[in-house]
Amino acid sequence: MKRIRICLLLFLWASSALRAQETSRVVPFNNVLTKLLPLARQDVTVQLWDADLGGRLLYSEAHPQTEVDAHRSIDFLFGSGNPNGLDPLDFPSGSSRFIDVVNSGGTSVLEARLPLSAVAFSLTPGPPGPQGPPGTPGPPGPSGSGTVTQVNSGPGLTGGPITTTGTLSLDTLYTNSLYSRLGAPNIFSGDQMINGNIAARSASSISGLSFVSGLSFTPFAGPNSPAFSIEADSSNGLRTETSKLSLLYNLGGGTAVEISTGTTIGQALGIDCTEPLTDCAGIVAHGTHFGGIFSGGSAAAVAASGSLAGHFNGDVQINGTLTKSAGAFKIDHPLDPANKYLTHSFVESPDMMNIYNGIVLLDTNGEAWISLADWFEALNRDFRYQLTAIGVPSPNLYVAEEVSGNRFKIAGGQPGAKVSWQVTGIRHDAYAEAHRLTVEEDKPVEDRGYFLHPEVHGQPAEKSIFLKRLPPRMRADLPSQQHQ
Repeated sequence: MKRIRICLLLFLWASSALRAQETSRVVPFNNVLTKLLPLARQDVTVQLWDADLGGRLLYSEAHPQTEVDAHRSIDFLFGSGNPNGLDPLDFPSGSSRFIDVVNSGGTSVLEARLPLSAVAFSLTPGPPGPQGPPGTPGPPGPSGSGTVTQVNSGPGLTGGPITTTGTLSLDTLYTNSLYSRLGAPNIFSGDQMINGNIAARSASSISGLSFVSGLSFTPFAGPNSPAFSIEADSSNGLRTETSKLSLLYNLGGGTAVEISTGTTIGQALGIDCTEPLTDCAGIVAHGTHFGGIFSGGSAAAVAASGSLAGHFNGDVQINGTLTKSAGAFKIDHPLDPANKYLTHSFVESPDMMNIYNGIVLLDTNGEAWISLADWFEALNRDFRYQLTAIGVPSPNLYVAEEVSGNRFKIAGGQPGAKVSWQVTGIRHDAYAEAHRLTVEEDKPVEDRGYFLHPEVHGQPAEKSIFLKRLPPRMRADLPSQQHQ
């Protein structure tokens, strides 16, 4: 009988060892940091290798739809893909084994393979990861021996000392200044760090209007999705106007900062230099290609100033018609460039007129052919001529043959004389034909009674067409010189 009992004990010991051995064939991995996109589910494959680089693949198993947390970490049970778990023969004593995790394309998502150590069928992962969250508390244990004679109230508590029965309460005058409270205002006086999404919201109302403002930090949700947003909503019950400032995730091109508004009047962005007579610049933009791109329904840009509405230091190209009240060039004076300017007005005409001129010597017959550019007739029509003899009178000087084949002939002058000639033409290229100037036109009904330059007609600034077309807020923001 004693012998049978010993055999039974040996059998139970062997069964226990076998269960321990079978359990050890599945290795849990927690908080494995990867390169996968956060907050998503990914198909991954876990591999067993005999080297940290290269080497021989010993075993692999698929883990479909593995959850990736906000820190790009994953959890998995290595060996769970095989009913019998990991094969102990893959872990001979003294060997080195390494774990790799690859995505559906076969590319590793780890910074480096994870080492494993093997000790007699017991598989142990490399360095432990961070401690996980605490588990659910168990039921209370039995009462112990001993007697509590007094309970005192320390900092943040009131109600003590208790020697028989009583109640301890929070001392809110003490704790409210030290700890944040849910559902109540809080003031943080030190650095704070939140590893996760943030959303803050504020709501108010007045005179039937409601206002909501929000602040949010959100994870990547695709190119040009918002990473950080500030939003303000205003509603009168019938219409809601939303204004939003967002910092966007940017991959391979797009917008970095976006400002939008649903307001029906005003502007999406207002920038003010509030200190007068300073060198404050309202906005400075620099781009490696374009410094700025503007578009608008009625005007892409509106500029006004008490002095210069715009200052361009360099060439300016306008693909359209330039309409102005006057025009001139202004240069350093050729005779005193350090101290004076020289200004000339443009030559104006009601037509799109081009002017060409030159000097020619007449031949022995008192004639000359004047050759023009090969594009002359393609650009111009309706030619006008002017001839002036130089040095000797030529009362019979005339245009013998008009422009044809991009040249014209003059005759009737003194042989060998010098003649100054001028010819004009009206543009008839494709753009000119499509954009003829309207020399005289009636003002639109809404502009009648208003002026481009009210001051020269003895009218107040409020009669300015320019000011009338601006939204009220922009009109109020213009320098006072524009209202005079």
